[in-house]
Amino acid sequence: MDAKECSRCLLNDRIPGVTFLGDSQVCSVCINYDQTWGNWSEKRKELDQIFDIARKKKRSFDVLVPLSGGKDSSYVLYLCRRVFNLKCLAVTFDNGFLSDHAKQNISNACDRLGVDHVYFRLDRGFLYTRLWPFLIHGCWANLLKLLYLA
Repeated sequence: MDAKECSRCLLNDRIPGVTFLGDSQVCSVCINYDQTWGNWSEKRKELDQIFDIARKKKRSFDVLVPLSGGKDSSYVLYLCRRVFNLKCLAVTFDNGFLSDHAKQNISNACDRLGVDHVYFRLDRGFLYTRLWPFLIHGCWANLLKLLYLA
């Protein structure tokens, strides 16, 4: 039997948890999304109004887009630039663990979309002396809480 494919998101019923009701061409994931987030056309109007306010300010940039180099943030950048026609400034926080692959993705996305980009870096001394103890302590504290609550 052929897999039934959603007409909206292209998921099929071979994926665990994806179901179709009767002859519906829309999967359970899309139906759940609609029930959770409401009518997209109404949300789109609200979003367009927010973007119009930003555009009317006539600033150098309409929107600041956090960009990690991953597919999600790259897609958001694409939407802002090409779909919503916003003047974007992409910003990346470089915590010292940004891979070369991510940096290449960032460069490619910004070049292809014609978007300005800024890396934000903290001084390594500050990062290691001030933030690492906090992160390590926070991680251990949370781990201990989980162990004792289990």
